Amino acid sequence: MLKVLGVTAPHYVKKQKNAETTSLNSSDPFSLYNAYKVCADKAENGDENWGDSNWNTKEGRDDSIMLLQHYYDDAPRFLEKLKEVRPNLLFIGSMSLGFAGAVKIAELAKRALGDEVFVVLGGKHVNETFYEENGEIMQLQSSPLELMRSHKIPKVFDMVSSGDGEEILYQIGNAVNQSLKNKGDLQDVYNYEGFKDARGEWTLGWIDENNDCQFIQSDKKPLNYDEMALTSDLFNISTKFDVFEKTDLTAHTMSYLSKGCVHNCFYCSESSKINGKLKQLETGANRLYKNLESIKKIGKERYHSDKMSAFVEDSIILAGNPRLLNQLSDLLKEKPLDVEFGGQFTIDTLLDPENQKAISKLSKQGFSYIFVGLETNNEEIADTMSKNKNKNTLSWIDKNEKAIEFMKSQNMKYGVSVLFGLGEGQRDRINLMKTIKGWQEKYGLPNVVSMNLAVQHPLRNNEEYDYIDWGTDLNSDYLPIFTQIFGEASERYKLADVELPTVEELRELQQYYNQIKEFEDKRQFKKDEDFER
Repeated sequence: MLKVLGVTAPHYVKKQKNAETTSLNSSDPFSLYNAYKVCADKAENGDENWGDSNWNTKEGRDDSIMLLQHYYDDAPRFLEKLKEVRPNLLFIGSMSLGFAGAVKIAELAKRALGDEVFVVLGGKHVNETFYEENGEIMQLQSSPLELMRSHKIPKVFDMVSSGDGEEILYQIGNAVNQSLKNKGDLQDVYNYEGFKDARGEWTLGWIDENNDCQFIQSDKKPLNYDEMALTSDLFNISTKFDVFEKTDLTAHTMSYLSKGCVHNCFYCSESSKINGKLKQLETGANRLYKNLESIKKIGKERYHSDKMSAFVEDSIILAGNPRLLNQLSDLLKEKPLDVEFGGQFTIDTLLDPENQKAISKLSKQGFSYIFVGLETNNEEIADTMSKNKNKNTLSWIDKNEKAIEFMKSQNMKYGVSVLFGLGEGQRDRINLMKTIKGWQEKYGLPNVVSMNLAVQHPLRNNEEYDYIDWGTDLNSDYLPIFTQIFGEASERYKLADVELPTVEELRELQQYYNQIKEFEDKRQFKKDEDFER
């Protein structure tokens, strides 16, 4: 019987005890849900290999997909799950900041189960360090395969999967199950002939008995997202975003036009050079509507709630395409859903007049919240960002204020992501915090402010780091404040030639950030009071 466990790799070594975390986090591992949805759909529908697995019910999947964030805090829970499930297939998804955690988690699994478990690593770190380019397999020094081959890390990953995961992960499960049935020897997985049936752009790799890298490449048959099952149908919804004030649960969803962004900002692993071009553009609005419709239905049937919300995880909702936004508006007009939802824009797409017309219509159809990357108030840095298209109109910070004015006019909620560590100084950081506080006092916006500290991702071209050590050491003075206020931060893997803020500077910033959070909390408390009256 196929027994599967799926986890995200923890990206911090430990969380400060009893410290409140103010960064934005979701309890639902949506990236894993997307990767596993073909597996889950096949299991639920009685597939030959997956039909009798522990993933053949939603309850079984909920019990064996884990979001790990802080290694020493989460490792005991992971070990208990290993004992309970005794998986013969372990999927690990990892970003670069979590790669050290992925190695540790795989080591725990191998120590507990030995050759009984087949460990597969995927995720953004693999996509950025092991990939195909013009028909040739490329690997950076931080590729997990290269690190195992050179004995810099133990041989704990039986297979590494790069690129589109949906169908190839399903085929890996088929291979494991067939090997168990035939010989009980998981080494036979590498001889499975069905891998090439998987659609999408993917590459598999492993280290053979001679310590050489072996590869299988896809035939690049395109995935069809119009036909795929929906994550809300297959997986649990447990998150509630406070910005959707009068709803019970917040689901994650996408239009599936891309797994990244159309832009190529120098610091960002969402860039199109990693994640590819837009796909199935013509049906993007239909897919998003279908997902929102499912969330409404699931809310009633599974959670007995008529107050569902959703956050659209597109890097830019419907690629910031006004035609697609209008198509979504037409669908919602024809068949209203009464689902509150939000999504992401860049500043320039948000200020586009045609987009603003579409947003104005959608704001009356449930679209209540927009989240943007503010990043910086340093104009020299802003000028280097690919998404900053209209540099000759207004300054980056002035464009942000224009966006807030528009959001205020639409009575919509607004969130901003601040990114430090791009080369700015402490005065820039404090001034940006003061600017945001000033906007809150003047406009009542932004409602949500998140902070990150720029991390150097591999990005298919950076050989500076191998990522085998924790981004911030266990005894570092940075660790407590990083885990409190930043979603992503690292002492070790900072951008090249950028000086890290001192711990004292970060504590000073935290004081300003707390004032911003206090404004959010007071505003929320007043709304709750008004609602109760």
